[in-house]
Amino acid sequence: MKNAVYIHNPRTAGRYTMARLGLEQLIYPRRVKKFQQSGAVTFGHQDYARLVKKGRIDKDFDKTAFKFVFCRNPFDRLLSHFLHVKRKHASVFDGGVDHVKRYGPQGRVVKNLSFKDFVLNFDRYNLPRPGYHPPKRFFRPQCKCVAGVKLDFVGRFENLEGDIEKVARILGLELMPAKKIGATIHKPYWEYYTDEMIAAVQKIYADDFEFFGYDNSLHGG
Repeated sequence: MKNAVYIHNPRTAGRYTMARLGLEQLIYPRRVKKFQQSGAVTFGHQDYARLVKKGRIDKDFDKTAFKFVFCRNPFDRLLSHFLHVKRKHASVFDGGVDHVKRYGPQGRVVKNLSFKDFVLNFDRYNLPRPGYHPPKRFFRPQCKCVAGVKLDFVGRFENLEGDIEKVARILGLELMPAKKIGATIHKPYWEYYTDEMIAAVQKIYADDFEFFGYDNSLHGG
């Protein structure tokens, strides 16, 4: 088995991918300290390039490891991510400009925030709260997660199973049975967008459309 690192972009079926490939999950900082500098691993949402820079990962391992990531159409991913965060971590939305005016910086969770309002006022929900990352940290472009990393393979959520199988063949791994978990249930993503929202997403994720080669029209591949 080759040394390998899976860089987990949020809302790209990461936990399913980890389980299918049987990766060692070093997803918490304390586990990184125990890393033996070998094997097929994932450091979850941690910045891989930063771990290398800080010396948590040996440069020899970094040079030899097969590094891969999965990406997802930004329109589809943003909707899935918004619904997931609102359901599981809604408190990160506290701090929007209007919310602060009405409830104060420690105001209640924005439970009724709509997807349209979030997209059209993306930057207004970027004020930090003590103990929380601002939403923009959660919703940062996918390409930021691999900044400074020399990738060997980029898989696509749209071809998830086929690309997982490709990675398994390259690394000599036996695929493990797994169930898809954490998936959001919603209508086809394009039904949620207005022309104004499309333009906003094209601007917010311009770098992702270019870096990963997605067409920035709503139905583009």
